[in-house]
Amino acid sequence: MNYNFNDITISTIWIKIKKIEYGWSSDEEYYIEDNKNMKYLLRIC
Repeated sequence: MNYNFNDITISTIWIKIKKIEYGWSSDEEYYIEDNKNMKYLLRIC
């Protein structure tokens, strides 16, 4: 499941929503990774 927001003219960062396979956090299922190799936990409420 990849969502790329580069369709927005001023956008320079692409993000991917990825499933957590191991490590990180066992109680969260997904994280966001951008094209600058930054990773963020994704909390869906």
